[in-house]
Amino acid sequence: EVGGNIALWEHYSLSRETKNQLMINSVSSLLLKDTGEWITWPLPLFPENITTAYITNEVNVTARDGSTTYATIGYTGDTSVTASGGDYGIATTAAFNLGGPYYFLSPGCA
Repeated sequence: EVGGNIALWEHYSLSRETKNQLMINSVSSLLLKDTGEWITWPLPLFPENITTAYITNEVNVTARDGSTTYATIGYTGDTSVTASGGDYGIATTAAFNLGGPYYFLSPGCA
């Protein structure tokens, strides 16, 4: 595990074992910002088998203010396609890059 400060864009990662333990009974996901804003959707953050090349799901995302939008979430944990071990993405308007090396960045992302 790497415990960098994600607010400063420092590398931060949980081990696959920790991710698996978190997902055993998970039925939804929540991303929270320091400002108190949050989004949630009705699927676990990571799939049960996080070593799969990649997984995408279409979900309805709900924000703190009650607004909702359709989004695609995706994760890859296959180290043969991402040298650093995994990428995660949420997209509402563009498809994901599925050609690596940064699998779940949207096209045109800087």
